Amino acid sequence: MGVPERLRPLLPRERGVNAHVDPARMSHDQLLAYCYDLEAKVEANRENDEAQGLARVRRHFHLTGTEAEMLVLFSDGKMHRKEHILTALYSTSAGDEPELKIIDVFVCKLRKKLDGSGIVVETVWGQGYWLRDTAALKAIMAGEQPETADAPALDLKRPAGSKPRPHGSTRDAALDWLRRKAIGNPVIEFFPSELSRAIDTLTSGASIVRYLEKSGYVEVLFASPRRGGAKWRVKLTEKGLSRAPER
Repeated sequence: MGVPERLRPLLPRERGVNAHVDPARMSHDQLLAYCYDLEAKVEANRENDEAQGLARVRRHFHLTGTEAEMLVLFSDGKMHRKEHILTALYSTSAGDEPELKIIDVFVCKLRKKLDGSGIVVETVWGQGYWLRDTAALKAIMAGEQPETADAPALDLKRPAGSKPRPHGSTRDAALDWLRRKAIGNPVIEFFPSELSRAIDTLTSGASIVRYLEKSGYVEVLFASPRRGGAKWRVKLTEKGLSRAPER
């Protein structure tokens, strides 16, 4: 039984690298596990790139986190209905979504901050909003356009305007959140983005979980290879359940 076609590019031979793994010596299950793990790592790297783009946009225009997420959403050049925007911004806030009219408020504030930049959020009457020209925005997201001189430096591990976190606090905040969800059962399921939002960080949830796994705090039982796919399944280890993470 072969490797699924979508995973074949992740094989060492297909990627053209001198890997330490020889597919010929691996069982089918080992090979699949290896490919799925690589795909999850690729996804984590992509999420890091997206976080970098989001941070640049937020810095450049002095946006709030929600405003920046909305603007980046428009970078695809497609028309987005208000319902879709609301879902994209509050997908991990089940039962806690604001009313639909809040989107109009966000767009109004966003337009004021974009004034004079050449980036215009246009209204498609009766449907939603879109950006006609996304080139300038994509250049900022990619770091190809200089940031405004008075833009404050932004630590990717914290939102703009917040106080710098001491070393290890992102890890500790993530562990505290995981422990609260793990009451009565060390195995928990969640979307990585849910973790990032919960602890108010721009660092991708996937990267945080992988760091915790490498440090021995959690065991990843299942990692969705695609953003927006199935929830991740994670088990807190004895070390992770401890109330005193090592410094």
